[in-house]
Amino acid sequence: MKGKALLAVFSVCWVYWLYLIFASQMSVKFDAADYEFIGALIYQKGWIEFFKTGPHREPLYPLVIAIAMKIADRLSISYYMVQKVIQVLILFATQLLALGLLRRLKIREGIQWITLLYIGFSPAIVNSTFSLFAEIITYPFVLTIVLLSVLSWRAIFCEGWGRVARLAVLTAVAFILATLGKGVFQYVFWAYLSLVGCLIVYALVKRDSILSRHCAIYVLLAFMIFSVPIGMFKSANQMHNGNYVLTNRFADLLFGNAVKRTKALPPRMILAHIASVPGAGVCRLFFTEEECAYCEFQKADYYRSTLLGEVKQATPSEKITSETIALAVKKAFERPAQYVLLMAIESLRMPFWESAHLGNVVYPIWLQGVYDLVFFKNTLRLLISLATYVSLFYLFLFVMKNRRQLLDFKSADSERVQICFLILFLIFVYTALHSFFSIVTRYALPISFLYLLGIAFFFEQRVIHKEERSC
Repeated sequence: MKGKALLAVFSVCWVYWLYLIFASQMSVKFDAADYEFIGALIYQKGWIEFFKTGPHREPLYPLVIAIAMKIADRLSISYYMVQKVIQVLILFATQLLALGLLRRLKIREGIQWITLLYIGFSPAIVNSTFSLFAEIITYPFVLTIVLLSVLSWRAIFCEGWGRVARLAVLTAVAFILATLGKGVFQYVFWAYLSLVGCLIVYALVKRDSILSRHCAIYVLLAFMIFSVPIGMFKSANQMHNGNYVLTNRFADLLFGNAVKRTKALPPRMILAHIASVPGAGVCRLFFTEEECAYCEFQKADYYRSTLLGEVKQATPSEKITSETIALAVKKAFERPAQYVLLMAIESLRMPFWESAHLGNVVYPIWLQGVYDLVFFKNTLRLLISLATYVSLFYLFLFVMKNRRQLLDFKSADSERVQICFLILFLIFVYTALHSFFSIVTRYALPISFLYLLGIAFFFEQRVIHKEERSC
């Protein structure tokens, strides 16, 4: 019976996805047009031209577009159709990984099915599956990182060095693929490796030579496996276009946001930033159009496009990135308290990840009509955001209460505590890194599945169990 219910969940999702493959259209503009251009460049002229004309965006998603174009040419069909099929397969793989983690968290079947159904029908997640944006490419790797991280954590303490070494390689590969999809994951990797590195100190204090050896093997091997291909990619950029970077955008964006956040702002503008956290529509209820516009990403884009022109003209191409970062840091220190405050406010946007109005997809008229219903879109966004915030707070309390089990592998519940801790850690680091920039809704989608795992865990622990205890 349980197997049939799970099959029914997957079947319903697939029916919906297959319908949208034929009934929806990708709207290719803005960043999507850039991804399409890079994909066509790789397909038609190869990687040398990609590097010569760069630096460009992260390469993994444009590579998938190039593959879709090649398949489409062989079949004499539109590459958009092939791309949608590939992205649906990616979403399904992510769904399967989410199921595996839900089971490791000992979530009961009913909540598992609801979570999987929500993954299949979430307006934001579905939008990313049928639009030409790169977030979709990171989905399976984020959950794979969580799974491999908890296996690694346990292996370092409880298993042999061979198992530790294999998991170090696999975890590094997962981070490489995530990084080639979205460059922010290279910094998430360094934070994760630092976390594991802290265990070396713990091992030395405990005088545990086996644990310290396992930690050292894991850290060194993961470091080498990750650094070599990422370094080679950056070196290829340096060789062909003079920039030792992975992608072409972060320095400019960092500068634009530094300028925006260090302008002299009255207290009213700080309040406007807080009101804009749930969305620009909420801000406009209390503040003027001009005040709310200043709080959005377009203002940072304006500063980076208007103020960096002269700097770039006067700077050698190979030094533009470092010079831009230096200027951003200098700006940030002009008003450091205000800069940090606005960073903190910006980070609060991340849990507002659900949205029926991400755009970039042309839906069937009936579905677009549902998404346009004010009550539906506002209520859904509010409920999911509140559930996300509540679950994050609960996960934090759960981990703190059971923190001894992070290093205790005899308890039957220790793995759940460790998964919750790693979910919180990845969410925190990912959010902190993005808070240096303007956060738009789709930036939160790679960790939306971590949020959903947290929500499922909260309902399992606090709602279902509480009801059972009261019966």
